[in-house]
Amino acid sequence: MGLKTGWRADSVWAEMLSEFLGTFVLLAFGCGAVAVAIVGLTMSGRTLVIFQGAGGWLLITWGWAFAVVFAIYVAGGITGAHINPAVTFAFAVKGDFPWKKVIPYWFAQIAGAFFGAALVYLNYYKAIDAWNAANNVISRAAPNGATTFAIFATGPASYFGSNMIGPFVDQITGTFFLLLFVLAVIDAKNLAVKANLGPFIIGMAVAAIGMSFGVNTGYAINPERDF
Repeated sequence: MGLKTGWRADSVWAEMLSEFLGTFVLLAFGCGAVAVAIVGLTMSGRTLVIFQGAGGWLLITWGWAFAVVFAIYVAGGITGAHINPAVTFAFAVKGDFPWKKVIPYWFAQIAGAFFGAALVYLNYYKAIDAWNAANNVISRAAPNGATTFAIFATGPASYFGSNMIGPFVDQITGTFFLLLFVLAVIDAKNLAVKANLGPFIIGMAVAAIGMSFGVNTGYAINPERDF
């Protein structure tokens, strides 16, 4: 999530590999947490009362928080772990990142996201199929048809109907707070984060955004999350 803007790799290919692996970890553990909350606990017979309703949402928000933490630890030493096209774009606009690397970073991030999501599907496809069968889901257009789809992509809450203005504003709000917190954490002139705890603090920021601004759209706040 941009803990540093310097460049330490031997080539842009090494940087792309770093972004690929970081984003792979992000999606594998983030979507994995959603899969556990939606189908894993339900279909495995291990559902507990605490994981129903708000408990399930807390499982998802904390899952994404830890996904961010470890993704940053994986990629942070090479690229600073952008692991998000919005972060890469923001640093380029700010002048801390060369524009010529934006597209390569985006490509690596999207590829990592696809592989991370694919791993989650490979691990939980039996649970997904079992949930769909138990709920008579034959297509995404059927009642509850988008439930398992939500493991891999977010969407607006039903109360928005066809109005996309609310979800649009919601995503701007969530992404604004994400970038604000990232920039605050890495700013040496601000309250410095000690003992290499930057990734953990940014993970806590993601959890906070999910708990406070998550339900309207699922708080993707990351283009490759849904793409």
